Order: sequence, then structure tokens, then C-alpha cells
Amino acid sequence: MKSFFGKITPFLILFLLPLSAALVSCVTNSMNIKKGQNDGWINFGNEKSEDGKLYLPEYMDKIDNLYLLDIDKKKKRKTVSTDLWRYNPETSELQIDLDIKENEIIRVEGKYSNPRRFKLIDFDFDKKQFYLIIDERIADEKDDFTIDEKTASIIFNKSVDPGKARYIFSYKRKNGGVSCYGDAINNQNIQYLISLATRRLYDKDFISYRLVKDKNGEFKIVEVNEKLKDSDLDFYNKDCSKMSDIAISKEVGFNVRSPLVLGKKYKKLWKSICETTDGKYVSDYYQNDHDRNDYLNIMFLKNNEYNSYKSRSFHESEKDLLIEEKVITISGAKVMRTIYHALDMYEKTERSDPKIIKMLGYHCEDKDRVIIIDMIFKDQSTCTEIENIIKEIIESKNKIL
Repeated sequence: MKSFFGKITPFLILFLLPLSAALVSCVTNSMNIKKGQNDGWINFGNEKSEDGKLYLPEYMDKIDNLYLLDIDKKKKRKTVSTDLWRYNPETSELQIDLDIKENEIIRVEGKYSNPRRFKLIDFDFDKKQFYLIIDERIADEKDDFTIDEKTASIIFNKSVDPGKARYIFSYKRKNGGVSCYGDAINNQNIQYLISLATRRLYDKDFISYRLVKDKNGEFKIVEVNEKLKDSDLDFYNKDCSKMSDIAISKEVGFNVRSPLVLGKKYKKLWKSICETTDGKYVSDYYQNDHDRNDYLNIMFLKNNEYNSYKSRSFHESEKDLLIEEKVITISGAKVMRTIYHALDMYEKTERSDPKIIKMLGYHCEDKDRVIIIDMIFKDQSTCTEIENIIKEIIESKNKIL
């Protein structure tokens, strides 16, 4: 189990929503910045920083209009009157005297600052793990931008014309999570550059947390010095959300068919192919249509390709964490179900506060592929729900290839 997840952890942290609270996603934390005509506009989520304040991801000299947009109904928006909000152009702080619903995002229209300046919200200045891609190259701090620690912001140099250039940047936050935003066109070249630049977000030497049992049988959280190899960060991610399951299956060489909707509430939101030194795997990312904080990630591997991850069995050193390990059969496929103790975060950061949780894992061998699902265990109903979902996935496979 360790060797496989050692290979994919950086990818999970950057591109997927959490299988537990340990994995913070760029997808949920990303702030969608897009160019408007003349002055400009920004769409972003109602995500408060650690100081409890709301900041615009990009500084604006002034805001003319503020709206709340309904995510489910993109054309529906409501105007927020000027007496209900205040903006500080010196800090980019925005105060809104209005309750914002979970399905609403904020849109502001106004004039960008000159030079263009972006807020690095909760940036970990001690580690300074950061990258910026401009057009189709990795930017250089001396030539393209400067970082102002006093205002926690990044400022484009005069040599960069953000009115024409496409950009995306990402940085490590104090809580260990990753924020990323920009307006770069999501093509294959950009995805390749992101895969290369992502190495800058990770320490080769870092401290991780481990969960062990002491002599009295009590769980104890210990700190361990870790060292990543280059091969641990050797991966290439490709967003394949617009590709059909047939096209993805042909590209990776095994069937990755899965329904658009699972369990009547999880809708497929995003798909990706990841290439590592061990081979390719596919991640399907689902979101609960009724609860936007409820996510499900399903991984598909080619059977026998990841030789270090053939079975779900725990290593001897991890047996103490195991609560239940059971082989079941679902629609003719052999499935290993495990319930185990884990931590909600594994990397030590400035704001880390690890807690012990229970996790539920499934390892399903379905002919030419392996299906992997990991999520937080709540109660026995979680098992029933996920096993019905695995059944849906297996039975849907026969409808396509």
C-alpha cells in the first residue's frame, strides 16, 4: 500500500478533492480568474482566509459592481447593493453584509490594479513553494514577477502584459493545502508544464505523521523524517473531462467505463489520466448534487500493471491500524474491503493538527482493471452505499466495450 500511494500522493494533493482531510485540492480551493473587456471582472468563491477575512484573489483599484452568481443556473445572478459591501484596494479585503449560499459564487466588476497584483492567501512564506506559468513557459521570478511578503502578493513585472498573456500559478498554504488560479488555456502543453512545475510545491525532505500503537495498546501520533525520490514526483497529469470513456479506455489500454451518475446523487464532475513510472491510471471525480462538500473519487488501474499494489492486504507494520479486512463478491468480482484507523493529515506544516479518523477502502479486481475507492468511514451505511456504487460501475462496464 505504501509504495503505490507514495507514487500518487503529489498528484492527489494537487488535483483531487480529499479522500480525507489530509488531501487538499486545488480544484476546491481554486479561484477562477478570467479576463473581461476593458477593465475586468473576477469570479471567485466565498472562501475565508485563516484570519477570517475574505480577499479578492486579484487586487482591483476599484469595484463598480458586485453580484452573486448561482452555480447551478449560470445565467441567474443577483446584484448586491453598494451599501451591503465594502472593499479595501490596499489589502484586497472584501466585506459583504449578506449571507452567501453554498451554491453561490461572487463576481466583481471593476478596474484591475496597475501593475497587476495577486493575493497569496495564507501563503507559507517560510517554504516559498510556488510556481507561475505564463503562456507556455515556466516563469522566472527575476524576469517576470516579484513576491511582496509585506502585502502577501505577487506582482507582474512590466515585461509581462497580462492583458495578452495567459497565466496560471499555484502555491503551498500554511495548512499544507495548495491554491491555484489563473486563466491559462487548458491544453496539453499547459498540463505538461503544470506536471513539471508541481515538483516545486513539495519538499524532498519533510516531516510526516505516523499513527502507531504504544506498548499499552494506545494509539500515538509520531513524527517521522521522510525523503522523496525524483521518481515519487515523476508524473504527468492530463485532464480528460471532455473525452468519452471509449477514447480514454483506448488511450490507457483498459476499460475505464463508469456511469455519469452514481448512487442517484453523485454526478461525474472531472476525469484525469495520470502517467507515472509504474504506468497509467485514471481518476473519476464525483460530487454530490445535493451537498457540494460531499465528494467521491474513484481510481482505475490496469490489473497487474502496478505490481507493488496487487492486493489490498496491509503490511505487517500496519496491521495494528486494521479494524476489519474482508473479501466479498460484488457482481462476480472479488473485492477486498478494509476499515482502518488513519490520520486526517500526514504532512507536518505550520498549522497542522492531525486527528485520528476511520477510513473505508475498497480494492476491486474487475477483469482487466482494478477499482480503488477510499473515503471516510461514518457507519455501516457507508459500506452499503459504496458497495452499491461498485456494483453500478462493474455492471456499466459491459454496456460500452
